[in-house]
Amino acid sequence: MFFSKSDESKDKVINEVLSNDSFNNLNLDLINLDLKVETGDKFEVHFYGPEDEKPSVELKDDTLQIKEPKLDHQHGKFWRKGFVEVNIVSQSDIMVT
Repeated sequence: MFFSKSDESKDKVINEVLSNDSFNNLNLDLINLDLKVETGDKFEVHFYGPEDEKPSVELKDDTLQIKEPKLDHQHGKFWRKGFVEVNIVSQSDIMVT
């Protein structure tokens, strides 16, 4: 086998409701996650994606805080299917400090 058990769990996709709490303010700390906001007659934070990218959701006072987990962020474009992985990183993707 080419990948360890932790690599397999990275690919696990989940589809779950993270919160149904009502709120008046929303605090987002997101870099890589896509966000879609819809109007409706109920409050719901729904996540669909890789299990290791599942954000934390916490209600403090009247503010719902959504924060994505800290992951090792790599620049460039990445594609993975099964045990084949392609990484493309250009000079402009590399940050020099």
